Amino acid sequence: MSLARATFLERFSTLDVTIAEPYVQDGALNEVQRNARARLIRNGLAVVGFAFLEDFVRQRAAEILASISASAVPFSDLPEKVKEACTFGLLKAMQVRANLQPDAAAKIAFSQDHARLLASTASSPYQLSDITFGYKSSNIGSEDVAEILRSFRIATPWDAVGILASKVGLSSLSLKDSFENAARRRHRAAHVAGAITPFGDLMGFINEAKAIAFGFDALLSSALIRIKRRNAAYFGGGSIGGNDVVVTLVLSEGGRYKERAWGAVRAKATGTDLNSVTMRAIPRADAAGAALAILDASGQLESWRIPAA
Repeated sequence: MSLARATFLERFSTLDVTIAEPYVQDGALNEVQRNARARLIRNGLAVVGFAFLEDFVRQRAAEILASISASAVPFSDLPEKVKEACTFGLLKAMQVRANLQPDAAAKIAFSQDHARLLASTASSPYQLSDITFGYKSSNIGSEDVAEILRSFRIATPWDAVGILASKVGLSSLSLKDSFENAARRRHRAAHVAGAITPFGDLMGFINEAKAIAFGFDALLSSALIRIKRRNAAYFGGGSIGGNDVVVTLVLSEGGRYKERAWGAVRAKATGTDLNSVTMRAIPRADAAGAALAILDASGQLESWRIPAA
């Protein structure tokens, strides 16, 4: 399983549990100290919660590049925008990240390491730099997310993310707007001394972040699968939309867990134990190249997996 995905899900499980603690919510109006503490904690959670999502975007993109590097696909065959990002696009990220190194010696070593990776793209085998995507500035914006997806020929990226999120019951409003609202909330919480992060915003962010992460991951992984399998239509310039990604669900219905391809009426497997149904669903989802979304008893996305990714 992707380490970036596992880390994201673990972090958000902890965030979800923490937000549910009583001390995160305001008390009565006269409980001045308690309410001040609660606001402070909510501001902190707004900052780290968005940082978790940013880190997932960066680390998952880096994993995709590492998997491509380990494949036998020639660099020259990769999508044009991926090649651009991994070469001259990398130079800006190198400059930004080199300036964050502690001293001159570290700056030199850092620059040499990533320059070697850039130069390797002219030969075989090659190794793509893990700072190619998401490192051109200190923070990631909605356009950065879209740029990563467009580099892998994902058409109308945020719409595609929304389509996939809706297939697992997570999409409501525009997820691009959700991402930008969370970024603004993080900025206020980190830089405005009197910032107040509403409790409801934090609760909503849990599902919004999972929706964004699932859609982003499923789309990038779908591109990776096409690259590794040398899909003719994709290598011929074809794009990927949200409806091009196959999704299989494991969900709770009528007190039983069921495996069902998205949009299908009949279940392929049923049982009373989530784990057993999931284990039966995995080989079928892998064979179909499907993103397998596992929903808990309340219908919330618990985890997901994607074959060969």
